[in-house]
Amino acid sequence: MLRASNAILCGVTFLICTSVTFGQRADILPEALRVQTKLVKSKFQLGEPVLFSVIISNVGTQPFLIPNRITFFDDAQGVLSAKLKSLSGNPLTGRGMASDCLDYKPTKLLYETVLNEYLLLRPGTSYVQQVSLGGLYNDLRPGMYLLEASYSAGFYLLGCQRWIEEDIEHFPLPAWHGTAAANGVSFTILPSTKKR
Repeated sequence: MLRASNAILCGVTFLICTSVTFGQRADILPEALRVQTKLVKSKFQLGEPVLFSVIISNVGTQPFLIPNRITFFDDAQGVLSAKLKSLSGNPLTGRGMASDCLDYKPTKLLYETVLNEYLLLRPGTSYVQQVSLGGLYNDLRPGMYLLEASYSAGFYLLGCQRWIEEDIEHFPLPAWHGTAAANGVSFTILPSTKKR
């Protein structure tokens, strides 16, 4: 296990050094990232968690950083926005969260922080995380639903801190930032089978 950790650290160090040695980093195009959603199954029992996978793929030609965690709320650098509609097209209201800071504290960009919060996604590879609609849409009734989602990511600190702009400009590894729409998926909540 220690050998694998050392190999990963050496690989990241090599990428950092080669980026610095061979000149400025190129900007990452928004279309270099593709997001897909895939349901665990298409039918769920009433009250059962609706689980699906979010698959983030690098379809570009160069490696880039992405957040190593996705949430529905603003407590991570990777945020999944979800819209749920009934079969008739009526949108359902989910739970939300809002936060804001009046003042941001300038903070030095440290490699350790980036390695803890982000991962390097090489061309042709994907990051997969399983997500539940549980905290966002509770008490779904029997019926068919359409889930539409988009993924947003940025290269920043959480909380009321902000990296120094010059540090970001000189950081050797590029990060993907922006918003990408995912494919829509439909699922069914089955009626309760309990006998009265």
